[in-house]
Amino acid sequence: MNKSLYLFFVLFSFSLLNSHELSWSSPETLSMMMVDASDPQIVMDSSGNSTAAWVENGFIIVSSQPLNGSWGGRTTLSSSDSSSPRLAVDGSGDVTAIWLEGSVVKSSTLPFGGSWGAATTLSLSGASSIVLAVNSNGDAVAVWDRAGFIEAATKPLSLFWSLVSILSGGTADNPHVAIGENGKIVAVWHAVLAGIHNVQSASQTIGGIWTSAINAVPVATSFVHNYPKVSVDSNGNADLIWYRYISSGDYYSDLFVATSSLANASSAWAIPAPISGTLSLKKVALTNKITHDLSGNAFAFWGISYNGGSTFDIEASIKSKGGVWSDPSATVGANISDYSADVAVSSLGDGVFVFMQFDGSNSVVMYSETNVTDISESPQWSVPIYVSNSGENGYPHVASAFVDDTLYASAIWVSSDGATVSAQAATASKSALATASNLAVTQTSTDFELFTGYQNLLTWDASTSPDIALYIIFRNGTVYTQVDGNTFQIADNNIDPSVSTAYGIIAVDSSRNQSPLVTFTYP
Repeated sequence: MNKSLYLFFVLFSFSLLNSHELSWSSPETLSMMMVDASDPQIVMDSSGNSTAAWVENGFIIVSSQPLNGSWGGRTTLSSSDSSSPRLAVDGSGDVTAIWLEGSVVKSSTLPFGGSWGAATTLSLSGASSIVLAVNSNGDAVAVWDRAGFIEAATKPLSLFWSLVSILSGGTADNPHVAIGENGKIVAVWHAVLAGIHNVQSASQTIGGIWTSAINAVPVATSFVHNYPKVSVDSNGNADLIWYRYISSGDYYSDLFVATSSLANASSAWAIPAPISGTLSLKKVALTNKITHDLSGNAFAFWGISYNGGSTFDIEASIKSKGGVWSDPSATVGANISDYSADVAVSSLGDGVFVFMQFDGSNSVVMYSETNVTDISESPQWSVPIYVSNSGENGYPHVASAFVDDTLYASAIWVSSDGATVSAQAATASKSALATASNLAVTQTSTDFELFTGYQNLLTWDASTSPDIALYIIFRNGTVYTQVDGNTFQIADNNIDPSVSTAYGIIAVDSSRNQSPLVTFTYP
């Protein structure tokens, strides 16, 4: 049976001109007047509703904003002496929060349309470096460092938190964790074993038992391997990035960003490889992040300096599903404040990127976009524009969602007017390009005497958006080919007529904006 439907295919969107960028609102202060705020966090559910958290006078404060609405009242989640709020949202719109209360990990959940529940205690005292991950099904995992041990708790299908599992030996720190749509969890951390600095990991399927720790770097080296970040795709395959360097006093040398992968059914990480150049720099807070789209393509960015720490670059790379990492590309020019950034990937596929930069007068928060539509290219970035206003601004976080042919984003950061540090937020939106329509497939055959050749002819009607430059064709979830914007059919030869084939098409304009994906499965 023929099936035609719209899917919100997870691809990043180029936006190289200012003509089709997100339109940001004026910043709004969320925290109380004359009270310092810190550690702002934000998430957005698939319907475009946002939830923010921050620290204020030692309390964890949260607030929510419905799509196209206003920020609501404040809720205090914690007692005093609290820090490090972390938020995640599932496919039903339920928000999970964890935080440190003193040095104890606590958690609470905001059901969609409901109120925050009572806090649950996850750990004993002495915890730090907390990380939270949630998949669309509502499976949750939290990890933290306690007295040099990496500990974890899981919560299947929005039920109850498990007892704590100890994942590492007693010389570990800097944990990170991710969970795939199939419930596969991978936790990573930095460990020192017999004087050797390595990245280790453990995994489980939600509700199961954690594996023993394994090394990401199979051969002991004199280099430090640290600051790992991990992401797990919908099939349970993990990608990992970290910094490798030699540390001496206040400087790193021979530093590069390394990567490895762990297939869902594998018990060993692939041989590590660099994805950045090698350099030396003064010690700073190294920043990096990795995430997957729903098709298994990976996107990573990292902060780096090529002049000893005088200025910083934020670079990014893309790895197509089953492919290799692209050459790194700089998001913006080198800047003294380019060491704090965040990225969110919507179901349309836009990579909405916010970062901290010095504009010659103040530290500001700016935004840019990128994509992985053409997976043979390195990331390309739109012209950065301001998100923040006056004052000193920085340490931004961002969330996004694609709802009813519109991309929405929310950003939060801290802003100082010289007297008070406040939590500020802004929202943005833009319409996606119109899709190609009436995608259809006709199968024909040719008798070559020795064999019969089968061909699928794909046809479609043009997108109604202006300035369409090309159409990208997908076959069974991966890029098959692309044609120019004046071509409306393509032949797929040597088809097995007994096998069902899933096709897709997106329209891309000359500014590299894209439409949602339209799919058609034949037969």
